[in-house]
Amino acid sequence: MNTFKISLIALIMLGVVSCAGFQTSADRSDYKIGYNTAWKFAKDDAINSNCFTYPRNVEYQTRKSYANSFRDQGRSEAFVQGFSSGYKNEFHSFFDFYCD
Repeated sequence: MNTFKISLIALIMLGVVSCAGFQTSADRSDYKIGYNTAWKFAKDDAINSNCFTYPRNVEYQTRKSYANSFRDQGRSEAFVQGFSSGYKNEFHSFFDFYCD
């Protein structure tokens, strides 16, 4: 009887872990797609920005606006988080490059 319980518990745990793995993989994929999408947006915005404006103010408001737009379009939260992270990193790099 104990062997049966242990086997049943192990089987249930395996099912839970395998399902969680698929969800994490999809989230990771959406995050990467969002991060990569941010590159073009950040580059275009940095090129078109006013170099005399402090970039943190511009970057935060713009990133927030894009994130809300992507949410309205039905993009996953993982995509939005990836985009936000990528945009923040890339915008500052491009801003420094084009405005220095």
